Amino acid sequence: MDSLLDTFRAQISPAFVAQHAARLSEREGGISKALAGLAPALLAGILNRADDPAFMAQLHRNITGASGGQSATTFPGIIFGARLPAVVHALAAYSGTRTASVHALLDSVGPMIAGLLKTRTSPENTDASVIADILRDESNSILGALPTGLASILDLTIAATPETPAPQPHYSDWLLPLLLLLALGSGLLFYLKA
Repeated sequence: MDSLLDTFRAQISPAFVAQHAARLSEREGGISKALAGLAPALLAGILNRADDPAFMAQLHRNITGASGGQSATTFPGIIFGARLPAVVHALAAYSGTRTASVHALLDSVGPMIAGLLKTRTSPENTDASVIADILRDESNSILGALPTGLASILDLTIAATPETPAPQPHYSDWLLPLLLLLALGSGLLFYLKA
């Protein structure tokens, strides 16, 4: 199954970008870059609060439509809270767009991310921890796609798990035994000649 970010990226067609760029009077490159930063920012914001049962329950109600009148457009406000203006300014600077454009994009991206999370939870499962588990499984790709600087704005307490590199052979691993073998062979030749 594709990751949440891959699924999101598949939904962002060139026509989608062009439509939003024209509507917001922005360059398509800036809109594309803002969209690429918004999705991981939203997911990282949720991931950072995945251990908060009250937050996850509220988010789950919002995603499943059981929020008592709240809509998915309030999704970014729920996730970022008082940090929302700082996140918007950082994403505007990152993408070279206006803050008003980033706010407008959040109105589109918020419901898209909510919809993606809703499709990953089964109708029978009403436990909000499923969302947290999904995000934890994808934390490396989410945090890896997060624009520079947003981790400190979001006050992320999580970090990507570094990939364990394959051990590289060191010269000392094979050089010393080779030298000992050569010395032994030289000594044997010397002994046999004598």
